[in-house]
Amino acid sequence: MNFFVSTRLPLGLLEKDLSDRFNISQREVSQIFATWIDCPRYCLGQLTFKSETTLTNSILLTAYRLLAYQATQTPKEKRTSG
Repeated sequence: MNFFVSTRLPLGLLEKDLSDRFNISQREVSQIFATWIDCPRYCLGQLTFKSETTLTNSILLTAYRLLAYQATQTPKEKRTSG
């Protein structure tokens, strides 16, 4: 059934075309398509993504903390710790 979705989306096939090709009703094609589209939408909707701004800020904060820590070290401590 996933074949309908993977065929219809890239090729832009109409429901009528798919129903004729696979000898099923247009309503069945519509229901299959709707079901298979809802599955990834539901699964992907549960994921959280960090925006580039959030990720960049996180990296900058980590770098700042590392630099601030290194600034508190004496030259001797820097040589032995690294």
